[in-house]
Amino acid sequence: EERDDRTRLSARLTRVGEQLYLDLSPLDGADVAPLLLPVHGFYRLELQGDELSLADLNYEPLERLARDGGAGLPMAIDARKNVVITASTAELRRWLAAHAGDEGLFAAPTTLRRMAAADSPTPR
Repeated sequence: EERDDRTRLSARLTRVGEQLYLDLSPLDGADVAPLLLPVHGFYRLELQGDELSLADLNYEPLERLARDGGAGLPMAIDARKNVVITASTAELRRWLAAHAGDEGLFAAPTTLRRMAAADSPTPR
């Protein structure tokens, strides 16, 4: 029996002010295993020439903001210390616009570089 370990995701790209963001979630309509929640992965993007940098939302500062009640964004912390953002899309967009430059809110970026066809590895 062949097992398919691929995860199919839905990706939404948006701009808030001058900043690009990527929202990843399970593919719309995809089956999610029982007792699992379909959550979102959220990234700040920067595209410069052939380089794409992705920085994911940094959990620790977000959790600290939620715990201290100073986030200004509707959030909850569950029994396992997961932060659940309960804001509407409009509230989240306003919050991102206000906090886009906050130090540490996003983790250090991973940078990907587009390779020219001549630089690509040869398929075997």
